[in-house]
Amino acid sequence: PILVDGMRFDLGLRMHGRLQERLERRAALAERLLLWSALPTTTATQLDLIARGPEGLKDVHRVPETTLPVARGRAAATPRRIKAGHRDLLKLDLIATRLAERNPLSAVELDDLATAAAGALSDCLGRLAPRTLAFVFGDHGFRIGEDGTPSEGGASPEEVLVPAFAWVV
Repeated sequence: PILVDGMRFDLGLRMHGRLQERLERRAALAERLLLWSALPTTTATQLDLIARGPEGLKDVHRVPETTLPVARGRAAATPRRIKAGHRDLLKLDLIATRLAERNPLSAVELDDLATAAAGALSDCLGRLAPRTLAFVFGDHGFRIGEDGTPSEGGASPEEVLVPAFAWVV
């Protein structure tokens, strides 16, 4: 599984179109899904629930124990291996890094983020062995205020609805 930190649904669809162009015949889309993030819509919450599985949903008042730092610079464009409980994931921080800047986002910048994420994911998927099933998903989204400033942690549809894609290399 490849977790794309901060990828909301509309951004995921933009990224998917670009990724499909880049992968051409190297991978085929097996499934496209809509997922819901748990509240609060933060990476720490989502990783905590991934680590604990279905049992984690029973304890709704639990505060996640640790927060995972977001990669910066060039490292943000490279999926890195993380542990969530006993599960191994790859995590791409490209979108989360841009959100952490708290600067206004424009439609052009969203397109640029989608293109950059598609580039990083196509490189990652291109290195996988043939017939590998790769599951790419967003953990939570973000909303954009009237002034263009992104924020996360709420319950708006933009923050809760996230995409997932299953690719067969």
